[in-house]
Amino acid sequence: MANARRRGRSWAQVASCCILCAFAFALPLPCFGVFISPMVVSFQSSVTDVNLYFLFLNSAAVVSCAFGTRLLVRHMRATVAACSAAITAGYLLLAAFPSVAMVWTAGIVAGICYPLCSSVLVPIVINQWFEKGQGTLVGISFGCVGIAGVASGPVLAAGISLFGWRLTLAAAALVMELACGVVAAFLLRPAPKGASTEPAALDAAAGAASAGRDAACAPPAATRQTYFGATFAFMAVASVLSGVMGDMNTQINAIAQLSGFDPAVAALAFSCISAGLLVGKIALGWLKDRCGALAAIAFGCLLGMASFACIGFAVVARSAGMLYVGAAVAGICTCLGTVAPALLSAEAYQGADRVRAVGHATAFCNVGMALGAPVFSLCFDAAGTYLPVVFGLCPVALCTVLATWACLRGGCRETARPSTDGR
Repeated sequence: MANARRRGRSWAQVASCCILCAFAFALPLPCFGVFISPMVVSFQSSVTDVNLYFLFLNSAAVVSCAFGTRLLVRHMRATVAACSAAITAGYLLLAAFPSVAMVWTAGIVAGICYPLCSSVLVPIVINQWFEKGQGTLVGISFGCVGIAGVASGPVLAAGISLFGWRLTLAAAALVMELACGVVAAFLLRPAPKGASTEPAALDAAAGAASAGRDAACAPPAATRQTYFGATFAFMAVASVLSGVMGDMNTQINAIAQLSGFDPAVAALAFSCISAGLLVGKIALGWLKDRCGALAAIAFGCLLGMASFACIGFAVVARSAGMLYVGAAVAGICTCLGTVAPALLSAEAYQGADRVRAVGHATAFCNVGMALGAPVFSLCFDAAGTYLPVVFGLCPVALCTVLATWACLRGGCRETARPSTDGR
C-alpha cells in the first residue's frame, strides 16, 4: 500500500510538470511570439524594438537559472505560486498600459519567474522522484509546451483578430495563473527527505543503458570530478548554441508574416513548429535514455540543418507547404533550447553536481536566446529578409554537435580527477 501511494505521488509530480510547462513556459516564450506582429503595428515601432522583449526575458532568466535552484529545493511550492502570480501581473499591466517599455518590463518579470516554474523546476522534480527513465519523463513534460503551442496558436490568433491583442493577452495570463495556482496548491510536492525515488523505468532497456553509462563515468571513491573545467566550458558552449536555435520557436510567426505570408499561414506555421517541439522533446528524451545524450542531440541537430534550409527555400519560393514542413521538422531541433540542459547535465555530471549543472546549463541556454532574438531582428532590419538568419542556423547546429561531443567526452575523463573548485 505504501509503495502504491508513493508511486501515485510520483506520477502526480509528472502531471504537475506537464501542466506547468504547458502554461508557465508556453505563454512567456513560444506563445508570446503570436503577439509580436500586432504589437509592432499597435506601437508603430520596429520589429527590433518589440523583440527586445526576448532579450530582456532571457537576460533575466540567466540570473534566475543560475541562482534559483537553491530556492526551489528549499521552498518549491511557494516559489512556483509567487512566480506564476508575478508573470500574470506583468502581462496584465502590459495589457492595461501598452507601450514598448511595458513590453520590456513584462519580459524582465517573466524572465525572472518562468524558469522557476518550468525549465529549472522540471529536471529537479523528476530527478527527486524517479531513478530511471528521467530523460523520457523530462521530454514528456517539456513536450507539453508543444501541445500548448499547437492548441493555443490558432486560438490566440483568432482572439487577436476578434478582440485585439490586449484582451487576448490578459485572458491568457489569467488562465495561466489559474492552472499554476491549482498545481502549486494541490499537486506539486518535493520528494520527502530520505524517501527512495520511484524505481520503475518506462523501459527496461533504457534503464539498463542509462545505468551502464552512469557506471562508465562514475567517479571512484574519495574523488569527484572537477566541476568548473573543460566539461563545464563545452556544456556552456553547447547550451548557448542550443538557445540560439531555440529562438526559432518564438520567431517563426514573425519570420512568416514579414516574409510575405498572411497571418493565417504564419499561425499554422507556429502550430507546426509547436507540434515538432512536442515530438522532439519526447523523442530526444527517449533517445537519450536508449543511446545517450550525444546521439539525441546529434539527431536533433541533423534534422535542424535540413529544416532550416527548407524554411529558407520556402521563403524564397513563397511556398506555404515547404514552410509547414520545415517548421514541423525544425521543432525537433529547436526543442534543444529547452531539453539540452537536462540531457547534458544528466550525463556530464554525477550526484549533487547535476542539480547545479541543470541551473547553469539552463542559464547559458537563456544567454543564447537573449543573443539570438535581437540578432535575428537586426539582420531583418539590415537586410530586409530573414534568409541570412535561417541559413546561418545550419552551421550553428553543426557546432552544437561538436561542443556536445567535447562536453560528454570531457565529462567521462574528468570524473577520475580530484575536485579543485573548493566545494
